[in-house]
Amino acid sequence: MAGTQAGSSRIPHFDLVLVVVLACFVPSSDLLHTGLVSFGLLALWWPSRRRWTYGIESAKRDAALLSLALAMLTAATVGDITRLVQGEVRASNFFHYYLGAKYFAELGYEDLYVAALVADHEHDGYWSEKISEARDLGSYEIVPREQLEDGFTPGERFTAERWRSFKEDVAALAGYRRAERWSNVFRDRGYNGTPFWTSIGRASAALVPATSSWLPVLAFIDPVLLALTALLVSRTFGRRRSVLVLLLFVASPTNTARLIGGFLQADWLCAMAAGLCFYHRRRPALAGALMAYAIMTRVFPVILIAFALLPALVQGVRCRHIAPRLRRYALSCVLSCVVALAIGTANGRGPQAWLEWVEAISLHREHHVAGERRIGLEHAFTGDFRQMREKADATDRARTLEMRQPWVWTAKLLLVGMLAAAALGGRSWNAQILGLGAVFSLLVLSRYYFGAAALMPLFMVDGASRRRLLAGGQMAAFLLYGAAVLAGADWHGSYSLMNALLAVYFVGTAGLPLWRRLRASPSSDSAGESLTHVRTPAEAERLVSVPVTEGKSPPSRP
Repeated sequence: MAGTQAGSSRIPHFDLVLVVVLACFVPSSDLLHTGLVSFGLLALWWPSRRRWTYGIESAKRDAALLSLALAMLTAATVGDITRLVQGEVRASNFFHYYLGAKYFAELGYEDLYVAALVADHEHDGYWSEKISEARDLGSYEIVPREQLEDGFTPGERFTAERWRSFKEDVAALAGYRRAERWSNVFRDRGYNGTPFWTSIGRASAALVPATSSWLPVLAFIDPVLLALTALLVSRTFGRRRSVLVLLLFVASPTNTARLIGGFLQADWLCAMAAGLCFYHRRRPALAGALMAYAIMTRVFPVILIAFALLPALVQGVRCRHIAPRLRRYALSCVLSCVVALAIGTANGRGPQAWLEWVEAISLHREHHVAGERRIGLEHAFTGDFRQMREKADATDRARTLEMRQPWVWTAKLLLVGMLAAAALGGRSWNAQILGLGAVFSLLVLSRYYFGAAALMPLFMVDGASRRRLLAGGQMAAFLLYGAAVLAGADWHGSYSLMNALLAVYFVGTAGLPLWRRLRASPSSDSAGESLTHVRTPAEAERLVSVPVTEGKSPPSRP
């Protein structure tokens, strides 16, 4: 809350009491989360103009939203933090990412499940009576355990020392949860980290064995990174926008049970947010390097770079001039990606790991789209909203999606076209954030990747009311999702509904700048002026330059 006037930045005592009560006495639930989202939506959209009797003053609104965000964050994470302090980690996540990276040289992308089952069979048989089938990661078929284990010979892949270490790590992670709860883990879709992330995860995992009491230290990396990123966002963009980002991040149901206890699951998000911050602070080389990290660990942030270049390319064609800052940003990103590509070969399998990853991720995507809890425009077409309580298996959902492909591509083209049109006539900063809408349109991702959409309020750089409108749109989607869950919808139905609502949200996000541009005079000097006006190099430089933080002077060049 730095920067507020004296007295207005203090959190009201009632809100502090609310945080304590939620943390200590109220168990986290869908009803509680939906109720808090309702209060957040009310605070965002409550009128604030003075002529309205019941308007909320801006400072009080900010304090209320911050208090609500802290309350939601506390309620969502207090249990996970308690377990982490007691020495427990999120076993299913560590099973995939810790083991998958540490033993990638022996397992690749296909043999994690079969090796773990064989290791369990040789060690103490913890899963012998509970795990009767598992996914074959080579074909993605669910097969009997005996069939999967048949023909797997550890001696052909592991040295004796590495196999003993693997068995001990598997046994240690297995003990973090009851045996019967592991059945869903072995029906998951394996380890799919990029070779670059694998090199980083492999080096980190090698420092701490799973049998060590220091293992939870690896799970503390994410909370530390998130806290540092929150501080950077606040120092860069000011209290109002940072409060909205925090509120959306903790209010999103896609982050449920994902914030604490995992192994390097938030590094990509922190790198992307930090890259956006440093781009705003006129540090393009550092910003490009951080964005390259996000790209080489999760790939999809490359779409943000592409959208950032759209207005610059238009101006380059018209004026033969591209802002130096953007050139340095793009060049730094490209060079950093090349370095990361080389680092990705240090994973125990050499350069061929990149080809293996492409094959694995292609198979993964083919089966991923029809999953239960996914974020992406395509996922909204995999079910029928009139039958949200009736469960359908992945095969039926894939068949439904196949029949609706003409509608899917029409929706994709329209939404991406709107987003691109909105990006072309604006600042590169705004265009980059709009790239998140293109990610939603073109890809179907695991749910926790949508945490990046909390950065969307940074898009509207010129008006608190429009930022609140964007934040309120996301909160409305979260609220209707929660209502569907409380009404009895299954995971697939509720996520299909939320994806449809998010599609409407991104249409509105693109529509706002387009509408402003249509209303603006063709001869205007504003950022929303018509594309028919040819800008001079000096005007183009102003167009792609980053906006100034509220109430602050732009940071000086180092």
